[in-house]
Amino acid sequence: MSTIKKNPYKVLTGVVRSSFMFLNSLEPDDKGNKKCKSMFIIPKKDKTTITKMEKAIDAASQKKFGSKAKRNSRAFGYPLRDGDKEIKDGTLPDSIDPKTVKGCYFVNTNAYKLPGLVDADNEVIDDKDEREDMLVPGYYFKVSITFKGYDTDSKGVRAELNNVMFIKEGERLDGGVAADSEDWEGDGADQDDDEGSDYSSAKIKELCAELKEEDEDALDEILEEFDCKNARAASKLEDDERGELGEALEEALG
Repeated sequence: MSTIKKNPYKVLTGVVRSSFMFLNSLEPDDKGNKKCKSMFIIPKKDKTTITKMEKAIDAASQKKFGSKAKRNSRAFGYPLRDGDKEIKDGTLPDSIDPKTVKGCYFVNTNAYKLPGLVDADNEVIDDKDEREDMLVPGYYFKVSITFKGYDTDSKGVRAELNNVMFIKEGERLDGGVAADSEDWEGDGADQDDDEGSDYSSAKIKELCAELKEEDEDALDEILEEFDCKNARAASKLEDDERGELGEALEEALG
């Protein structure tokens, strides 16, 4: 019986945090190559992911150059970077907030086709608007990365992003505010509220998260009544339906 040989250059990570994400369109770089890019932050306590990455990087370097990858060498691009070290020696790029990579490694990735995206239930997300809602700096993901050696103007190993699994939302790292978190009802806004406006999209997500922790089966039953497969779909209901759903969720929460 034959077995599938594991790709030694590919890594499936644990839960990592995104720092920047440009994964919804391919843009030409300075050489005309179309690609998208992202950066992921890996806690140093996630030794399993870090060890897998180190081994895959060495394997990619061995394949390309016949030797293991060189760390801390200006002549060799090593993709897994130490946030604490770069903070200490002053080499951390200005675009990266030191607080976000303290106690962490980070890796910049490229993709030459749009990476696949699935939600936490492993459902494929193809809709562009839904992708934009999920692929947000500061959110948490599991990612599939392949490491490859390169020898062009310089030498090293690069990280290519294959696929992404959304895990959960987090504090945004781009300084932005989600559209459904804006204070649309503040000064100058129309005070003639639609029915159900007490339950914003953000409020529905919050209630779903609370009920999931308390009674996941009850949450699933309520979402099924409204033909919603998850909290994200529920948050996109029309105002009147969202109001009814919000009331049902609060009633279940007691």
